[in-house]
Amino acid sequence: MLTLEKERTLQMKTLATKAFGTIEIESGAIYSFSEGLYGFAEETEFALLAGKSDSPFLWLQSTKDEHLAFILIDPRSLISDYTPKTLKSDLEALEIESVNDCRIFTIVTIPQNAPEEMTVNLQGPILLNDKNGKGRQVISDDDRHGVRMPVLKLMEAGRADSGA
Repeated sequence: MLTLEKERTLQMKTLATKAFGTIEIESGAIYSFSEGLYGFAEETEFALLAGKSDSPFLWLQSTKDEHLAFILIDPRSLISDYTPKTLKSDLEALEIESVNDCRIFTIVTIPQNAPEEMTVNLQGPILLNDKNGKGRQVISDDDRHGVRMPVLKLMEAGRADSGA
């Protein structure tokens, strides 16, 4: 269940999606991306949608194009100490002091007919400020954060590190 800060006024909004059909969402689940996402500069408003309750994945759905959605995951579910190295200007745009003041997600790519080969983009995380509804895709300046990191290998490594 997504929790939202009280500073944002919540109203219901109807949203058309390819994955879920037409749904009702709280306006607090909508984030404004002043610069869009990389490759989608014209798309500046997205809704964060929860998937199945037992799934680590969420959806970042365009509010204007029902066919444009991205699968997200919390990178800390894969790498417990994941912290993107960002520019000060990125933090200022979100009106935060550090990346710890927002939620962090990464985009997952799942190849058709080969879900076991899914990858995550650790270099281009999505930062969401729940207090003001601002979102931003940033570039992490950390050599360990690749664009196509294999999700299953990261999960296996995480289980090995935790002793599971």
